[in-house]
Amino acid sequence: MAKLTRRQSVTLAGALCAMTLGAASAWSTTYPEKPVRMIIPIAPGGQTDVVARLLQLTIDKQNCCPNPSW
Repeated sequence: MAKLTRRQSVTLAGALCAMTLGAASAWSTTYPEKPVRMIIPIAPGGQTDVVARLLQLTIDKQNCCPNPSW
């Protein structure tokens, strides 16, 4: 077997790392796996609460995340 030069060794190692990273992303799950929980630290009925509720409705309609809840 022929000896590899330093450049060939580095290139081979880089190619192996790139293939490993590609395989890991193929097995990843979609985000988010669990329902998204919105925590609003302001009293109900305020402007922040209204915006959060509108955001929740928009997420529900567009089906972006599974079950956004309070």
